[in-house]
Amino acid sequence: MVTMQRVVFVALVALCACGDEAAGVLLVEPDCTGKLGGPARLDRCGVCDSDPENDCEQDCLGAWGGPARRDQCSVCNANPDDDCALDCLGEWGGPAILDACGFCDADPVNDCIEDCGGVFGGDATTDACGTCDSNPDNDCLP
Repeated sequence: MVTMQRVVFVALVALCACGDEAAGVLLVEPDCTGKLGGPARLDRCGVCDSDPENDCEQDCLGAWGGPARRDQCSVCNANPDDDCALDCLGEWGGPAILDACGFCDADPVNDCIEDCGGVFGGDATTDACGTCDSNPDNDCLP
């Protein structure tokens, strides 16, 4: 494997083959694979190749090749467990929730309650004798 040190290779090239024996110096550097004059370059994430299409990108926090992504609510972090979700009205990060009776809204005041028979939204009540039902004809009198 080629180290990341810059190595300069010097090639002597005759500038003129006529009369004066002048010679020049041509500097040729190897690419990151070690190939002299090669096209490969290191991207910001340390990947050495000659394909700019696969170079790493900055994440939303500015880290090159970082894992952070912006969720549907425009929150940028690397934790998918806290990404916002659709509420029951289809709004990303919205406050609406489905209550026990199947109604979707963001108002807990109007949530249905459990009747004495354990039925959410039910109409059973407990009469004076302690009987729980929704039949007023069988209520006992105090």
